[in-house]
Formats: sequence, structure tokens, C-alpha cells
Amino acid sequence: AIGYAVERQQFGRAIAQFGLIKQKIAEMTVRCFVGDAMVYRTLGDVDRALEQVAENDLSQVLKVIEGYAVECSINKVWTSEALAFVVDEALQVYGGYGYSKEFPAERAFRDARITRIYEGTNEINRLVIPTRLLKNPALSQLWNTEQLYFAPSELSSDSRVTNARQLLSSSKQLAIYLLATAKSVYRDSLSEEQEVMGQIAEIAIDTYALESTILRTEKIFAARRGGDGDVFADIVNVYAFDAANRIGHAAVRVLAAFPEEQDTSKVRELIKSLPQEQFDTIRASRKIADSVIKAGRYHL
Repeated sequence: AIGYAVERQQFGRAIAQFGLIKQKIAEMTVRCFVGDAMVYRTLGDVDRALEQVAENDLSQVLKVIEGYAVECSINKVWTSEALAFVVDEALQVYGGYGYSKEFPAERAFRDARITRIYEGTNEINRLVIPTRLLKNPALSQLWNTEQLYFAPSELSSDSRVTNARQLLSSSKQLAIYLLATAKSVYRDSLSEEQEVMGQIAEIAIDTYALESTILRTEKIFAARRGGDGDVFADIVNVYAFDAANRIGHAAVRVLAAFPEEQDTSKVRELIKSLPQEQFDTIRASRKIADSVIKAGRYHL
């Protein structure tokens, strides 16, 4: 869809002149980069796990794959909704032409809608995520740690993504504590509190997306040995800045749903620990868009 928006000369001139079009290109690029990072990370984890079992042992193979049900649900929800955003923005860039079959955004726009329905609706998958996490035997051991319920990561100390790493640490603890508290409050009726489960799922989704993006960016930094990688750092930081607001909003909604007599001091403390530093997303988005426009395609 990004390619659709920059492939014709007239749109190239429009993008160069109008900042709001650049903003759309940047936001589409961020979603494409984050989605790539999430999907390839999960596929890599599954492949490495499958290497440890015999190919002809189908029951064990299925058991390994089932172990990544949470990640698969997260990927399904996040990427299908990112796709919806990207094709909608691509159509908007074309203006009235976007509805015409002579322009490519129209077909992409129509085809994208079904992805939020098949293979389990996004609403069902949002309930699957916290339900599966509650079955994780390690959850009780993670209560006061900074480990995530997904595979732990080893991140470098590149200063360009320091705030994103701080957000990742806080959001991990917040997701775990909210889930454990919700289980303690609602007990066997937790499955009936779908709105609460959905908000916790939102935090888990953004956390996994953020960690995957940082991991991918750190690999790029390492491959370039500290060289040019600012556009990738900008993508991480733009996503982290927006994710911090979404995570905080979801956490506050869950907090408000808990009974007044419930001790929520720890949750409030974790919400306050979310990074509040200002970041110039406008300037960073312009740089991201300029990189794509110069290449004439999504190339990250």
C-alpha cells in the first residue's frame, strides 16, 4: 500500500509538499516494520522449537506449535488491524481516485476487511490472549520480576532506544500484575469480564509488538556496528511514544473496573512508571517518510 501511494509522479510531488501525506506514509511504514518484526520473531521462535523435536512425531510437533498460541493470536490481531489502517490511508492518499478500480488501493481496501474475521475474529483472539497467559505456570513466578511471559530478550544499551526499553520493562510488569490482580478479584467469573480481559490483551499486544520491534532494531544496529540506523530508531521511538499512551489508557480502564476495596496501589505505581518523556514524533515521522519516498517503496 505504501508503494501504491508513491509510485506515480503526481503523488510523489504531493508527498514532497504536504506534511499530512508524509505523516500517513510514516505511520504506514511504522506499522509495516513493526508487523514484520512480530511475525518473523514468532516464526523464528517456532522454527527453533521445532528443531528440537522429531519431524515424524506429529503429537509433539502440534504441542510445540500450540505453545505459541498467544503469540499467534497477538500477531493475528495486530497485523490484521495494521493492514486495515494501511489500506485505508493508502486509499485516502489517492483521494476520490482511491475508490476507482483503475487505482490499486480499491482492491486492497476490499480484500483487507475479511482478515479481522477469519481464523478467529479479533474479539475472540483478544479473549484467547489473557486466557492462555493465565495458564502459563511461570506467571506466579513473574509477579515481581521484569521478565515477560514471552521469551526473554537480551537488549543492547544503544541510547537511541533507551526510552522504548524503559517502556517495555514497565509494560511487562503492568500486564502481568493486572492479569494476576484480575484473576484474584474475579476468580472463576473472570471469563465473564470480557471488557477487562480485552484491555489487558491490548497491553499484552503492544508489549509484544514493542519488544519485537526493539529486538529487530537492535539486530540492525549490531549489523551496522553502530553506524547509520537513525531511521530505525525513529520507528521504534514513534511506536513506543504512541504505545505508551495506549498502554496507560488501557491500564486505567482496567483499574477503574476493580472494586473500590481492592488494593490497587501497585497498579497505580506501575502506571506512573510508564515513560513520560516528550519525543518529537513529527520530526521523526518526516524522516521516516523521506526515507521511503527517496526509495520509492517500502524498503526497510
